[in-house]
Amino acid sequence: MRSWLREDENAVYVEAAYLEEKIEKLTEMEDWLYEDGADANHTVYEGKHKDLAKEFEKLENRKQWYEQQDEFKKATVDALDAYLEKVAKLSETKPWITDDELKDVTDKVEEIRKWFEALIEKQEAAPKHADPVVKSSEVMGKIEKLKKLYTKVSKKKKPKPPKEEKKEGDAEAAAEGEGEDAKAGKDGEEKKEKEEKTQDAGSEEKPKDEEAKAEDL
Repeated sequence: MRSWLREDENAVYVEAAYLEEKIEKLTEMEDWLYEDGADANHTVYEGKHKDLAKEFEKLENRKQWYEQQDEFKKATVDALDAYLEKVAKLSETKPWITDDELKDVTDKVEEIRKWFEALIEKQEAAPKHADPVVKSSEVMGKIEKLKKLYTKVSKKKKPKPPKEEKKEGDAEAAAEGEGEDAKAGKDGEEKKEKEEKTQDAGSEEKPKDEEAKAEDL
């Protein structure tokens, strides 16, 4: 950690007063290790190591943010713009989604955008040796909520078409048609029965005529 603090490129991320004080304390700790600390137990060493590691991680994260802030800002803005484009496509591909439902998503996009822009403005006004105002985890948390809202809206199913109700006139006509069909069927059966009776009668008379002819002979 002491060598990191002494590097010129890292000086901007550490306040001058803190830098001098910290290097001095690190030197004192090194001396302690070879003197009184030589007889210290593992628990003491572990405690001091955790404190140093936590402090060093804080400095590293600070530097990392400033080195990647432009990329992070662009990625966040691009993500917000992408959701606006998705909403525009939904209005074309899924017309059953209402304007109010689509507006819920676009309103959330603009809400996050304004919040993010205000956060970046504060960040740009802050010195680099201060902890970042923008926390990536916080930004990603808001983007995740936006994603859930969009998913809920985009997955709305297309409503089923309403069932057509038969009109009263159509029902009566259908009933009349069924009645006429039934009547026609009944008449046809009666006619068929008459024809069969006529054929049977003819069949009975023919043998009698043949018997009469035989007697004459």
